[in-house]
Amino acid sequence: MQCQTVSEVGPGQSSMEGVVCDAGMGSWSRRISSIFRTATGDDTAGGMWETGNPGDNMSSRPIPAVPAPEPESSTASEVESVSDLQSSELAEALRAGDPTAIARLFDLYGAHVERVLIRTIGRDTEMDDMVQDVFLGAYRSGHNFQGNDEQLKAWISRIAVFTARGYLRKRKRRWWLRSAAPDQMPELTSKEASPHIQEVLRRTYAALDQMDPDLRIPLALRELEKLELAEIAEACECSVSTIKRRLARARKAFERLAKNDPILRDWVEESN
Repeated sequence: MQCQTVSEVGPGQSSMEGVVCDAGMGSWSRRISSIFRTATGDDTAGGMWETGNPGDNMSSRPIPAVPAPEPESSTASEVESVSDLQSSELAEALRAGDPTAIARLFDLYGAHVERVLIRTIGRDTEMDDMVQDVFLGAYRSGHNFQGNDEQLKAWISRIAVFTARGYLRKRKRRWWLRSAAPDQMPELTSKEASPHIQEVLRRTYAALDQMDPDLRIPLALRELEKLELAEIAEACECSVSTIKRRLARARKAFERLAKNDPILRDWVEESN
């Protein structure tokens, strides 16, 4: 395996220098990203810290329920509503245990959290529960948050990655990847995706499911979400050098698994 220093420029990213280990992925990794976005109907892959309102498509998902405030609290009636809570006050409200803060956080970052979970786990019947777990975890640990509002997205991303890692460790492989009939599988793809793309995506996640979460998560965030190395390191709470090592191992492991799959093997060999 050869390593070289390259300058990368991705969608919504600035130029950065990094060490890329060539494990034979090359154009094949770019095809994975393209196929994933086509199959899921998601063309918004970019950085975790991209601007805009990432919660625009979350109106159908219920806001996480949080513990009711203590009855003796004299300030409960004075708490601002979600619509009145300004983002500049959100970090402070979380630290204070304000129950409206989690609703505001969900409104801002609900879609972002769901996308991170889908990238790392794939669509799953328990996705609603996992999204809820992320925001309940944020509420319960809000008093420990020491950053400002600009750091909230990175913070909630770390909680999402932690939740995904725990879920993956509890589940070796999805039952529906082993034996489920097509109509029993969770929805993975858009209506525009061809049957071949749907099968490639399914097999891609089947290969990912055989990998250790500490390798799978950085690989998914890099190849599917197209995050910068620094963003992945922050989300995974480790150094950039550690992420580089994990990515090198993950790419090698994924290619080995893909070459054992009759469909992915041809795809990999065509790209090398």
